[in-house]
Amino acid sequence: MVPYYLKHIPSPTEFLRGNDTASRVRFISDNIRFEVDPTQKPHEKKNIVKRFSLGVSAGENIIQYLRGRLYSVPVLVYCGRSINTTQYVLSYKGAGSTIRMDVVRDYMYALAKGLSDDNGWKMFKAR
Repeated sequence: MVPYYLKHIPSPTEFLRGNDTASRVRFISDNIRFEVDPTQKPHEKKNIVKRFSLGVSAGENIIQYLRGRLYSVPVLVYCGRSINTTQYVLSYKGAGSTIRMDVVRDYMYALAKGLSDDNGWKMFKAR
């Protein structure tokens, strides 16, 4: 049974469907990250290293997930030396990549202001 106070909170899917615009929701992702292998049991200490793998397509995976579910919310991939591997953002509408913190700040500032027409970040290696 769902507690009363939780009944009025929309699910993440409902929230995204109702706010699927750059002026309401934006995503920032990394490009590469360590990911946990769900097939490994956490209590097996001898296999701790095997539980983690390097997810070299994390940024593209989040974009594919969102676009595959027909969400159009913007996604900015913020990364470091792996920036040259983010050309995939050119294949998706409303996606970009950068290594610059000022681009990330401007992207967040536009969300705070409720803007949806900012375009400086919508590119490969945004500066």
